[in-house]
Amino acid sequence: MIKTVFSAIGSSFRSLLRFWRALIIFLLVYAAMLVAVYLFFAGRETTIVQFLFNVLLALAVPVLFFVLQTMAVRFIDTQGHARTLTVGALRDFWKLLLISLPLIAVVGLLVYLLAQIKVGPDQTPVIPAPPRAAVAKPAPPLQWQAVAIASIQYLLLCLILPLSLIHQWIAAARDGLKAGLKGSVRSIGRALTPSSVLIYVIGFVFFGILPYFLLFNKTQASSTWLDIGLLGTRLLLAVLLSVVGWVVTLGALAQITQDDISNAGSVRAGTEHVAVGS
Repeated sequence: MIKTVFSAIGSSFRSLLRFWRALIIFLLVYAAMLVAVYLFFAGRETTIVQFLFNVLLALAVPVLFFVLQTMAVRFIDTQGHARTLTVGALRDFWKLLLISLPLIAVVGLLVYLLAQIKVGPDQTPVIPAPPRAAVAKPAPPLQWQAVAIASIQYLLLCLILPLSLIHQWIAAARDGLKAGLKGSVRSIGRALTPSSVLIYVIGFVFFGILPYFLLFNKTQASSTWLDIGLLGTRLLLAVLLSVVGWVVTLGALAQITQDDISNAGSVRAGTEHVAVGS
């Protein structure tokens, strides 16, 4: 399994470097999405024109996001052909959007219900005691139930939800919306296989952890201009790592998914052949 995982990641990375025009489009779409998010939060609703502009930005962000995801799960199949990749993503991004909504609603409901569970003792009003000398209080005991609930919420939001969404995107981009919806259970089951989880965890280091440290770790500089230059360099590296890490991860997951489907089809065909022969 380890060899298969690293082979898929390496193949996806080499394909992205070979299809450098597609990489430029990925970076442009990602940059446009970031600019739209910034303008949405920086804008003020002082006029009707500004309000309408904010509405357009609010619509543009999810469109750009799902265009990016459609391109990411298809760039290997299209051999990185920039025009085919872009036109296809603009035409089919809505399929990924629609197939995502039910799963997001279910996971969001689960996280909300978990947050409503009361884990601490009921707080009852007490009469304050007269002032006296301060006494060191023992540390409160660790509430394992609260730790378990928080762990489940993080697993749902940071691992199960994104991995399940990615595999549903792969199915919708490959087979269409109707077939993707019918195979949702298989897609979610495929998302939780060890190889899929391992690819996602390795990719998370590059598109999540490393960009975080680049953005929030400050470097000491001897001058203002040097500090600005280092900040700009860190921002560019963070964006590049985020895009490359995410696209490579989705490409590797799409590749092992296709391999699993092909192997299952070969095994099924071989079984039927043996049955007919006997």
